[in-house]
Amino acid sequence: MSSSSSPFLVVPDFDSTRRLLTPTLPPESSGVSTATLGLSEDMLAITNSSSTQPICESDEDEPPPDPQNVTTLTKRILTDVTYFWRSFVLILTPILLAPCLISPDSTYRCAFCVSLMAVYWVCEVIPLPVTALLPVVLFPISGILDAATVAKEFINVDKSICNIVNVQDTNFLFIGGLIMAVAVEKCHLHERVALRVVTLVGSQPRWIMFGFMSVTALLSMFVSNTATTAMMVPIAQSVSDQLLKSYRARRSRRSTIEKRPDNEDILVHRIEIVQDLPSTKEETDMAKGLIICICFAANIGGTATITGTPPNLVMVGQIATLFPDVDTDLNYLTWIGFAFPLMVVCLLACYLILLGFFLRHSPPADEEAANVMRRRYDKLPPMSFAEKSVLCCFILLILLWMCRDPQVVPGFGEFFPRGHYTDATSAMLVSVVLFALPDEMPDFICHTKRDRVSTPKRRGALMDWKTIQAQFPWSVVLLLGGGFALAAVNSG
Repeated sequence: MSSSSSPFLVVPDFDSTRRLLTPTLPPESSGVSTATLGLSEDMLAITNSSSTQPICESDEDEPPPDPQNVTTLTKRILTDVTYFWRSFVLILTPILLAPCLISPDSTYRCAFCVSLMAVYWVCEVIPLPVTALLPVVLFPISGILDAATVAKEFINVDKSICNIVNVQDTNFLFIGGLIMAVAVEKCHLHERVALRVVTLVGSQPRWIMFGFMSVTALLSMFVSNTATTAMMVPIAQSVSDQLLKSYRARRSRRSTIEKRPDNEDILVHRIEIVQDLPSTKEETDMAKGLIICICFAANIGGTATITGTPPNLVMVGQIATLFPDVDTDLNYLTWIGFAFPLMVVCLLACYLILLGFFLRHSPPADEEAANVMRRRYDKLPPMSFAEKSVLCCFILLILLWMCRDPQVVPGFGEFFPRGHYTDATSAMLVSVVLFALPDEMPDFICHTKRDRVSTPKRRGALMDWKTIQAQFPWSVVLLLGGGFALAAVNSG
């Protein structure tokens, strides 16, 4: 082969190959077929290809993309951007502004916070009042201002009148805890937890009371006492009503009266007499005990955490106001360390006292009451996306509170200047996340290009400002602020 020949192997077509392999025979041998040479058309079929066909499959070019599929995919992307542009702005804005946080100069970090709030305010990706709360989170985390100073600016009070710097920080801690509690109530997560625990305690009245008190105290550690009581009382009421109904029906059934005629061979007639009798004193006392134990357990359970009840926050604020130069190391975890054991002791003591007053002669166990709770629990739908999301946020908030400064080992609060990151910062951070996360799985995440058959649906958030306006106890926040202001004036 000459140097000018092509370096590629060219396979001749079928006719050329057949002429090459079939010899020229004399006329007398014209009856010899190609089969005599052991060649068949099947064997030669592999050469039935054009000279431009590649030998190996790997050399074959991929088929060009279908223009229709490309158009459909582009249309879906544009539809997602149109429907979920607020979500894209919410996520991409801090990512695009993140280089400002690298600079050691606080001016650039402040520019990040201001730009982020400006974009969120203009686009309204989250409610405007929630965007206004971002400085409580961003300034302490970025090291611009400490949490107490930022909180003070939300209620600008002249220091010559009263110094309530730490007081407002405590108020924001309480506000964040209340927002978390309202989110739990909105998705009915607390009802699922309560019914699940109550179904595990059995049908004995004394164990039902123990289950009610345990669940109420547990929920009251993180949810306000009023909300916990309002949720648990209807459950206790339905159980007590079912118990009273079962006990009355059991006592109303008299033993059968047998009537024997003269003929011994005739079957005995059984007559059942049913009377509607009132409840006895023991049954009424049992019903009273099942209701009143909810109130006691809610008050006792709230003492276990700082955010469990307003008096705890009042004490923390009073200490910070009256003794500003004293480092008490009082935080969420240290409070639980000394308050939770006391709560358990008080709860057990209250349970024993209520047993003596209301269930000293309690009626026997009744499976029907337990079945009522099981049926109510079985009627609950599967755990929704909102419940799972709120549960994750709730666990995250508890971990942030406990791990900021656990005292035993250094916490993540050591990464921030002293006093910048507080428990109020964690509370407000999770609160803002609740307003940003959807209450259902968004379409552009859970749908693939095959099962997308309709336009996507806009989802609501785990928490919205309308719910906050309707269910948030603003009066408690104002009550705390007034008490803190009086303490500051008296200390001065």
